[in-house]
Amino acid sequence: MEITAALLAIPAVVLTVGVLLVGWSLFESFCRCRAWKGWAAATGTVTGILPGPDGPSSGRHRFAPSYEFMDWSGARHPGQGDVFGPDQHIIGEPIRVLYNPANPVESALPGLPAARGRLSTGVILAAFGVAGLAMFRSFLP
Repeated sequence: MEITAALLAIPAVVLTVGVLLVGWSLFESFCRCRAWKGWAAATGTVTGILPGPDGPSSGRHRFAPSYEFMDWSGARHPGQGDVFGPDQHIIGEPIRVLYNPANPVESALPGLPAARGRLSTGVILAAFGVAGLAMFRSFLP
């Protein structure tokens, strides 16, 4: 009976960690989207590309655009994307920007800003946990 509990505990822990990582990533995303509520939308122009690493061990690169946009009064403001993604924007291309009308220096690129690495790791761990539980459960009496 003790070995049965151990066999079921390992995938249960993996499943729990995966669900917690997914929840943490989505919670961060919803908090950021809630913070942007009431912000105005503007069309900006990509002015540069900031390359960044895709995690500590990966050789791939991700990119975040630098941009410039015009607020409701016609004043120009620079901005920098803080979520690195696989798509490299082209300098000069239009990009959608959200900015705080009370303080146009605060701006962000809209979209689901979930920590994609954490989200995908959580989904993979949860899938392995479910598969492990199903596998061990089918072998046990």
